[in-house]
Amino acid sequence: MLASEMELDGLFESPEDDPAEWLCMLKLRLDESFDENTGLCVVAGYLGNQRQWKDYVGAWRKELGNRKSIHVVELRLGSEKAPKRYGDLLHRLGGVPKLCGLRPFAGSICRKDYEHRISGTVLEVLMEGYVLSILALMDELAEHLGQNERVQVFFEEQEIHAVLRERAMITWRKRHRTSSDWSVLAQWGSTPKGTLTEASDYLCYALMQRSINSISQKAVLTSPILDAETCVWNHQGKEIVEQWLDNIAASRLNKPVPRLTAENRKIARRG
Repeated sequence: MLASEMELDGLFESPEDDPAEWLCMLKLRLDESFDENTGLCVVAGYLGNQRQWKDYVGAWRKELGNRKSIHVVELRLGSEKAPKRYGDLLHRLGGVPKLCGLRPFAGSICRKDYEHRISGTVLEVLMEGYVLSILALMDELAEHLGQNERVQVFFEEQEIHAVLRERAMITWRKRHRTSSDWSVLAQWGSTPKGTLTEASDYLCYALMQRSINSISQKAVLTSPILDAETCVWNHQGKEIVEQWLDNIAASRLNKPVPRLTAENRKIARRG
């Protein structure tokens, strides 16, 4: 079996009778997708079918050259030597997803838009930026799928936020259905860090840097992956979040949202 086929082995298998036609590799790493200064949280990834993902794995590894892998946040792109050391590599890698037919999607939210209304309540945990960003991305993704197309979604493995992420995906699965009454979401899970998540890592980092400062060295060096193809980006703005919170308050008949305690924090995070 070829290396690209080995990495994809099993990812397109579905236990249901109507299997997914697409595989969406999403990158969710809070250390890279959350900016404390702006409060912005970004989740980003690529959508493609099995053939496109196989092509991507081979092309990505070819452009890596002697490198076994790449993790953009670890490249120290703000250093003086970064342009010479990584500029050409990032330029080559930036064009790979589009070359292979993968489509970029992103979801985001700014926590500073609503943290003043949820601070000290259980919503502080339940409305974490990464959860809301996932839902934003998935809503946008559903709008770009064809009739009766379904999708598999895989995140890079991580434990800290796995329960909240699981809860978000269960919620979303009930939200969008095909005309045959199947959920648009056929399957979701996690995959170890590797080639399949590296383009999404690059994309997410680039989106964040361009949002923070579009003329910074980090933004410029990672711009090739954004310039190659326009990312479909669903940002949940302040007005939308305010409406959510107003609806929550109305549904509780204006009773206060429970305060956040050590016990219910534990329950909210662990399920």
